[in-house]
Amino acid sequence: MSLTVDRLTRTFNGMTAIKDIDLKVQNGEFVCLLGKGGCGKSTLLRTLSGLDLDYEGTVSYNATPLTGVREEIGIIFQESRLLPWLTVLENIRFGLKDHEQETLNRVNRFIEYVGLTGKEKLYPKALSGGMSQRAAIARSLVCDPEVLLLDEPFSALDHFTKLELQDLLLKIQAKYNTTMVMVTHDIDEALYLADRIVVLSSQPGMIKDIIDINSPRQRTRTSQDLQQVKKEILTILHV
Repeated sequence: MSLTVDRLTRTFNGMTAIKDIDLKVQNGEFVCLLGKGGCGKSTLLRTLSGLDLDYEGTVSYNATPLTGVREEIGIIFQESRLLPWLTVLENIRFGLKDHEQETLNRVNRFIEYVGLTGKEKLYPKALSGGMSQRAAIARSLVCDPEVLLLDEPFSALDHFTKLELQDLLLKIQAKYNTTMVMVTHDIDEALYLADRIVVLSSQPGMIKDIIDINSPRQRTRTSQDLQQVKKEILTILHV
């Protein structure tokens, strides 16, 4: 699996949001897109998802131009976007083509995997923010995507829930070898999760640097190696 961007430029109403982006994401890789607000991180992610096709350049999935949304590419947004009239189980099952017992068993396995056992019959209004995002993760994973795109999925959560869900993502990636591309403005989050960090400059968004994170899993969030890389990123961002 590969997801490739060549000379990607996206303009809105005469203003260039991202410019001349070249990037290749390899199978099983965890890539974080990092930068200040307004640098085009989410714009880039939308082009990778096939939701936005109004750009210059090319976006390719397995060497084939991406011409729209594909079932192999899942996406999780900042808000869980659960359907309020469906239960947790019904939301997670929503994108599946059949409701046979085998499918239901698969849904229940993912409910257990993301820690929502016992919450299957609850409606979204009864869930905390963390539970809602767990359901959103399960809904994406149950369709067995090769690539999972994440647009700041934990930014609205409290600190401790955020740490728990970061560990859940790493657990998922280790088990399923899912390729992940995540937008974040949190340097510590990127350092903990990513194999590579793509640092974007602002106005227009361009790749300023790509940093390989060589620290092995499991990482210690406060390790000196990661803190040194954090200083480098802060310098790149002129912070």
